[in-house]
Amino acid sequence: FALYRRNLLLLVAITAVVQVPFAVLNLVLFLGLGVGSDLDAAGSRGFSTLGNPGGTLNPAQITALKSLSLYLAVVFAVQMFVVLPLSLAAMSRAVSDRYLDRPASLGTSYQAALGRAGPLLGAILLLLLLVAGLTVAVVVGIGVAALLGPAGVVPIIGLGIAWTVALPVLAVRSTLFAQAIVVEGSGSWAGLRRSWRLTRGFFWRTFALLVVVFLLQSVVGAVIQVPVALLIGGLSTGAQQLIGQALGAVSSVVVSPLSLIALTLVYYDLRIRKEAFDIEMLAASL
Repeated sequence: FALYRRNLLLLVAITAVVQVPFAVLNLVLFLGLGVGSDLDAAGSRGFSTLGNPGGTLNPAQITALKSLSLYLAVVFAVQMFVVLPLSLAAMSRAVSDRYLDRPASLGTSYQAALGRAGPLLGAILLLLLLVAGLTVAVVVGIGVAALLGPAGVVPIIGLGIAWTVALPVLAVRSTLFAQAIVVEGSGSWAGLRRSWRLTRGFFWRTFALLVVVFLLQSVVGAVIQVPVALLIGGLSTGAQQLIGQALGAVSSVVVSPLSLIALTLVYYDLRIRKEAFDIEMLAASL
């Protein structure tokens, strides 16, 4: 909070550089694909089959589902492969510089971001492949176990529990890959391995910090979005979606720096605890 307060304009500006164009792209796609009008035409039941002949979606609902799916797919791709790498890299550089009492600016932060965008993108792709591979393996295992009849119940439960546990472990242990890539100049796989080593022995502490940050972001985001959501409840589905996106962009600009600051501070905290980084920095300054 202290770091955010002292560098408020810089950190908000870094976030806005990617979030504002992303919000504009969202708006253009939403209107260009006709998502709002399709959702309105689908009716108040949304994608429910209740009351439809044969329990199937009607043509308007199918059209709305297609346009919404295409819209969400494009937004997800841009978010994961453009917005996220640039935000992580720029914020990691800026927070790192300010934490080490070095000058930081919008230009230097995004210069570093563009220089490390490739390795960051590679690390994100590796994580997605790991999650996809794990999920496919579990689904195949459950399918095979289901063929065993009653004897497959225990394996199915075990696979479900293993998948539920493995994903949070992977998320927490790899959560510092961006800092390793940006600050230390690591490659994609090396950055993931570096994060895994730093968080070894500190899983629950890191997990708890991430939960606190998530809850904090949720509360602040709700304070911004819930009152307006209540006011627009009587508008059409398309209008609600459009206003919700605008509020989401505002919320992201204000709230997302909190989590990115926290991750960078956790990175340095673990380096101090495990590698005496503070002593190293003190020696370098003499």
